Amino acid sequence: MNLSLNNPTSNLMSDEAIRLKEIYQQMEVDGLILTFIGGSISLKTTSEDLFGHPVESLLIQDTSKASPVLARLEVLRSLAELQNPSKAEFERELSASRLNSESSLPNETSLLHACIANRAAVLITCVPIMAMGSIVNWREKINAVFGPEVVAFDYAECGVKFYSDLMKATQTQSINGLYLRFRGLLILADNLDRLAKQASVRAQQALKAIGEIQSASKARIVTPQPIRVKIAKYRQELSKTVGQRLLVCQLENIPADTAGKIGACSVRQANVLAYELPDLPQPEPEIGTIIHAQNASELEYRVKLTKSAFEIQSAASRLGPLELLPIKHLSFAEIGIMPNDVFKGEVALVTGAAAGIGKACVESLLIRGAAVIALDIKSEIIDLFDTPAYLGMECDLTNEAVTLECFEKGVRAFGGLDMLVLNAGIFPASCNLDAMTMEYWRRVMEINLDVNVTLLRESYPLLKCAPGYGRVVINASRNVPAPGPGAAAYSASKSALTQLGRVAALEWSPSHIRVNILHPHAVFDTGIWTDEVIKSRASKYKLTVDQYKTNNLLGVELSSHDIGELVAEMLGPVFSKTTGAQIPIDGGSDRVI
Repeated sequence: MNLSLNNPTSNLMSDEAIRLKEIYQQMEVDGLILTFIGGSISLKTTSEDLFGHPVESLLIQDTSKASPVLARLEVLRSLAELQNPSKAEFERELSASRLNSESSLPNETSLLHACIANRAAVLITCVPIMAMGSIVNWREKINAVFGPEVVAFDYAECGVKFYSDLMKATQTQSINGLYLRFRGLLILADNLDRLAKQASVRAQQALKAIGEIQSASKARIVTPQPIRVKIAKYRQELSKTVGQRLLVCQLENIPADTAGKIGACSVRQANVLAYELPDLPQPEPEIGTIIHAQNASELEYRVKLTKSAFEIQSAASRLGPLELLPIKHLSFAEIGIMPNDVFKGEVALVTGAAAGIGKACVESLLIRGAAVIALDIKSEIIDLFDTPAYLGMECDLTNEAVTLECFEKGVRAFGGLDMLVLNAGIFPASCNLDAMTMEYWRRVMEINLDVNVTLLRESYPLLKCAPGYGRVVINASRNVPAPGPGAAAYSASKSALTQLGRVAALEWSPSHIRVNILHPHAVFDTGIWTDEVIKSRASKYKLTVDQYKTNNLLGVELSSHDIGELVAEMLGPVFSKTTGAQIPIDGGSDRVI
């Protein structure tokens, strides 16, 4: 393969690079590589520098890297031979080894692949492979299953000669695999296709030795009792002990002692999993296993790692007595995951979140680091945002049982509730009082008022447990201070909702929960404002569409984003000493002022 540095993208878009990534992705799909434990695939090839001189290079796809690494093979091997280099020097040389400006930075995994003699290699980390390293007589088991063609190394005890030992072992023609305890099985070959076939064969050998693996989802039957308040109280106590707000996730199907028995995971990953500080409060038995983290991404990582660890432990127990290594407890700073988001470690619930103002509120909260539970009657709510910080659930708020079930799922996923945004509502077609049926009236009241009684009632015990005190923002309407003809039911429902919020502010202040109300008007990028409706309203007032959209004292047009940003600020520290307030956001209305 001829790689030219004159075209910085060609190196990473070559046929071999594309094939490398395809094989890696298929292995992930087949379960040969567990993303949250690690895995990688590499190919040694030849590049050309700017002077046309050939350069031996390493192309590698790593679990943690979005794009492949393309680096000078000679530099990586030289770095592997260094003894006790400074961190700054090591990282500088790693960065300088890149042959492509768009390449990911090489890392320790790159050194591992660089120091083997074979042209192609893949590190597989499926459950059966990882389980084999957790038993007492692991070396004997590796030899019995894979034969003498696989050499075993204790990755946890590797010293400065580790990389040179790898090179010597792989220079032996009869060796086609290296078992790195707590790291995975490194398969060796002379081309990518043969590598993929060999990896599949080795994984099947390991699976055959263990038999059927118990998955976390089949571990035990869960008692479906509501425990959301107990989880929220535990999160409150945990956050107080650690000294910062945390998210927690309740794992229904994982035995409570799994987090302390991670022998089969890589040493680094196990440390990340169990960095809890000593003497943390223990959850009540019915809560089961709790995983905690500073933000949703870290929480997702640790949850998936714990589930993998349970399956590995379960599989290893079929092979013989377990040998579980002691796990070092790391502080938050040692892990290096220290985002500085205003809502880091906090949970918000937003209703009517599938579009318009509700969706904008979710976006503003996610940007500020919150984990968000989003409810809407529309099914698209489920996949609205692709982030571990988002949990969207289809929910008919008029069905109280379904609403309570969503509360339970949300708290089990993130650990509690810090912020509540009551946004769901309807704006029905205009109807004068003399034509209004009770069915029409009740429908508006049910959605705009009644469901919020349930939401406030069920949120209160959770908001009381919020480590940084609970907060509520209610999306009412300018129709509260300035009602219009044909909107009696809507105006009355929003007025009653406002009164409900004011009473909540009075009743909940002893628990340091603040409740504030928002009165938006004429937010035209929401579902109720279709082009036809806007044209009709503009014509009624003898205005153009643009004039109608800016028909306020400031002459500005409002958007859902504007409302979402204000909601987020009202939930944040700027409003920390305000409760019971009613805030207009309407560009200025002479009818209100």
